[in-house]
Amino acid sequence: MIYIWIRRTCDWNDEQAFLAQVEPDFEDLLELWNETFDMPYHRFRARLFEIAQANFAEVRGATVAEWDEIPEGALVLPTDDDDWFAPHAAETLERVQRPAVKTYVWEASFAETPMWFGHRIYLARRVLVPWWAPRFTCSTNTYAMPRSEDSLPLLGDHMVASDLVDGADASDLVTLPDRLSLVNRTIASKTQLGAGDRKRSSTRAEMLRKLARYRRLYRRTDLSRTPWAKPYVAQMAELTEELAPRG
Repeated sequence: MIYIWIRRTCDWNDEQAFLAQVEPDFEDLLELWNETFDMPYHRFRARLFEIAQANFAEVRGATVAEWDEIPEGALVLPTDDDDWFAPHAAETLERVQRPAVKTYVWEASFAETPMWFGHRIYLARRVLVPWWAPRFTCSTNTYAMPRSEDSLPLLGDHMVASDLVDGADASDLVTLPDRLSLVNRTIASKTQLGAGDRKRSSTRAEMLRKLARYRRLYRRTDLSRTPWAKPYVAQMAELTEELAPRG
């Protein structure tokens, strides 16, 4: 059995539980979101999680589990609570799984809009120069590792995993040709909103521009490499249409 492990989430339908977990650097952005949109942030995130849960349920041969519920040595697919896997992801990994292999990786697919100017250049380069190496070998949900206490920090942070994989022996790694996942970097992503980045400031006008860009994104997302994601992209298109400006 292969396990899907959701790194961090909360009961998004419980507003008080969510507010108790809000980090200080996100408080102003949360207030701005709720002043800008008629759907509260926690409710939007709850809808994102519902879409992701529907996706996880379609992954054949995989079980969603808490870390302590996963048997030692079982293969773990880490993810955030708004990203998606291909329905055949676990079956593909089972076919290639080997006892000596420490990491399985595959090329990332994204549904996202540029977050800042440098990111816009990065995205353009990724399209124009497809053989150019991505910044991270392991993106949010583009790798799998056997469960162990040593692998917990690697599965918990894709950047830490990338540092290890980039220096690993070739025998420790299997690179798969399939795109077994999609990173759904939404308008509600803390990175997209600018949390923790003191050089960026968000305004109501900027949030509304982001909403317009995301509505276009989900109507036009290229799914030629990830056709399995079509129903989830369609649900995201509906959700962003529902997200309306307040007042």
